Parts: sequence; C-alpha cells; structure tokens
Amino acid sequence: MNPTRSVAPSEPSKAASTLTYLTAAQVADLLHVNRSTISRWAATDPTMPAIRIAGTVRFRLDQVELWLAGHHQGARRAQRRPRLA
Repeated sequence: MNPTRSVAPSEPSKAASTLTYLTAAQVADLLHVNRSTISRWAATDPTMPAIRIAGTVRFRLDQVELWLAGHHQGARRAQRRPRLA
C-alpha cells in the first residue's frame, strides 16, 4: 500500500507536517473488503470520513483510524443503557 501524501491548506497548524490521504482502494486493502464496499460506505454512511473534490474521493488515514475505533464490535453495545431486571 502506497498512501498519497499532501498538505491540507485549510489547516495551517499542520502545514509543517504532512497528512496521509488514501484512495478507496487503499482503504479497502487496509480493511480487507472490496473497493465497492468502501465506495458504498462513503456514499451512504455520513460518519465515514471521506473527502470529495471534483468527483475524486480520498480518506485521511488518521480520520479513518478514528472512525474505525468508533465502529469496533461492541462499541454500540457499550453505549446502550443497561437493562432493568
């Protein structure tokens, strides 16, 4: 996997560092799913951190990692209210 690197001009505090942007295919490789699955998630899941510019979709690696942390199995169960006996 060879991530594309660029600097986000809208974030001056990170101008000195480079941010890692991934294609849908790279995210698919990372998650071991089909590229079309990533494209579908990006189109239908508003929480998926996709950046769309002129028809091109990219994903910031650090935001994808945070998104994954919130979607691990059991994450939603932990947020549920406990059952009353």
